[in-house]
Amino acid sequence: MIDTRDQVKVFDALEQFTALLDTDPLLPKHRNKAIYDGMEAHVAKIEASMDHMQRDVADFKSDMRDVRDRLARVEERVSHLPSKGFIVAVVITAFTLIGLLTAFQPAIRSLFNLS
Repeated sequence: MIDTRDQVKVFDALEQFTALLDTDPLLPKHRNKAIYDGMEAHVAKIEASMDHMQRDVADFKSDMRDVRDRLARVEERVSHLPSKGFIVAVVITAFTLIGLLTAFQPAIRSLFNLS
């Protein structure tokens, strides 16, 4: 059962709501038809902006397809290039060989009788 105090609270809330509807400048003074006069204009504006959004999303999709195709071409072009690890290994090996040649230069000269 609903308590009479709860009923009183519900009726008070209903009276406050109807008083709010009477004082709202955007709503006409009809309690049964709380309709905003400019609603159709707002709905049309929202629909127009949605059309723009749909076109923007379609453009974005086509741009993303283009980016995906370009990325595939770039990956194909660079797939045969040496990796960073290979380049580092070659540079370290070259520096090591140059260092060894410099360090053992007197021994190499005496081996080939160049001095």
